[in-house]
Amino acid sequence: MQLRSLLVVVLGFALTPSVGLANWLEYTETDRLRAELGAAAPTGVGVSVVQSEAALNGGYYPQAGGSDAFAGMDSGINRDYTGITFFPESGAQTYSSHAKDVALRFFEKDGSIAPGISEVSLYTASDYVNATPSSAGLPGRVHNSSWIADVSQGVLDAADSAVLRDGFVHCAGLNNGEATALPALYAHAYNLIIVGRADGKHSRGVTSASFTGSGRMKPDIVGGVDVTSYTTPVVAGAAALLLETINNDASLAAADDPNVIRAILLAGATKDFNAAWKRVDQSKPYDSVYGAGLVNVYRSYHILKGGAQSPSETVLAKLKGWAKLSSNGTRRFLVDIPDGRLAEEFSIVLSWFRDPILSPPGKRDAGIGNRPQLTLILYRRDSGGTLTEIDRSQSAVDNVEHVFRRHLTSGEYIIEVPGLTDTYEYSLAWNVELGDGPNLVTPTKGVVQFTDLDPAASYDVRRSTSLVSTEWQTVGTLPAAARFSASFTDPAPPVDRAFYRLEWSDPVTPTAP
Repeated sequence: MQLRSLLVVVLGFALTPSVGLANWLEYTETDRLRAELGAAAPTGVGVSVVQSEAALNGGYYPQAGGSDAFAGMDSGINRDYTGITFFPESGAQTYSSHAKDVALRFFEKDGSIAPGISEVSLYTASDYVNATPSSAGLPGRVHNSSWIADVSQGVLDAADSAVLRDGFVHCAGLNNGEATALPALYAHAYNLIIVGRADGKHSRGVTSASFTGSGRMKPDIVGGVDVTSYTTPVVAGAAALLLETINNDASLAAADDPNVIRAILLAGATKDFNAAWKRVDQSKPYDSVYGAGLVNVYRSYHILKGGAQSPSETVLAKLKGWAKLSSNGTRRFLVDIPDGRLAEEFSIVLSWFRDPILSPPGKRDAGIGNRPQLTLILYRRDSGGTLTEIDRSQSAVDNVEHVFRRHLTSGEYIIEVPGLTDTYEYSLAWNVELGDGPNLVTPTKGVVQFTDLDPAASYDVRRSTSLVSTEWQTVGTLPAAARFSASFTDPAPPVDRAFYRLEWSDPVTPTAP
């Protein structure tokens, strides 16, 4: 399939970037990981990448001067590409300021997420689309596409097939603007990571009936407060860091799989950037605006380093880990929250890919015909072995499931993926952040400030005049709301002294309508 012309749209410019040079290192907690690991921190060394660009006036190079000048510091644009070998796959053209700003976040030496990357293949968007179906394969282990286009289903099928054929992680951006429609390319693909922005100013919603698999939620994940052209390479850079980590640890070899990488990045995504993040019901794996949340390098790295876990209802799985599994049997993992602690956050992602070449019910086909109905369930297990369901994710259309809960109390939990008659491959990843739950700021008389709240939970405020008293009285409530902190005023505070505490029940995700 030769695409002779392609109308592509770049995803935005910022003459002065809307985030500072170091900000993507901060919001992804890449700087925290570097501080923790020092010289051992991954930087993308040994990971080759692809940057495809909507050519601007014929230009798609991130550096001025042409292909023979792709080395060292370009003083004219103040970017450092020392030690990088560029492969201009679309031939000799010219410099693009858009390509330069994508590179700044992706692999540039001074301020990017993955400054250790040393091999970059460059394509124009049209040439990239035309090369995708080639049986010769595409170079690179991480691909970045910060552009959109209107295409046929065949182009989307080729993109999904290429991920399976060549084993690369492909990150692509949405359009900018809340009122814009989901772009055909690549938001309607299955096997990519589709990226939005943390301020929600991107196209969002569900995939169109004009393409295979309508109704799937996008985006998958968001980057910072910047145009999607520049949040997308941040996620691509995060994938490169994970792949270098796999290269350096033979025990992680099974994670060298774009589906595992996707599951780990989504499970590591944080929700703390916006208290409004929520799943509407159990048929929706994501928040309708922010997907799985904000990309977080620190958390995703530690999920990966937790290692491959084996299903068991008797042997504890690690609090951070992942697994590659098949659906020909029910798989359960036992996770224990230690006494005296809470699961401040418990994030689980189940991900699988679609193979558009296979006829349904093909072993990876997730989009047409007999789509596998994979389900993700989280249970609490009591001392007698009885399971109580906490939450589930059970979409009828998406090829991802996601459960996220806050402030789960100490005890045993079971992660379950029920088995199917047919065999499908899938990846599972989870992250438990331990903590102490809501905090009470030292109150003034009759006024109490609570922090670290679960926005989805309702709280009862209880009061006693003695810590040893069994007579705790409910004096008010904190209803569920999009906030992490709240102030409470006691309607009738005691004259002498008072002690306050919060009580809450697990919030309930509504069942599918």
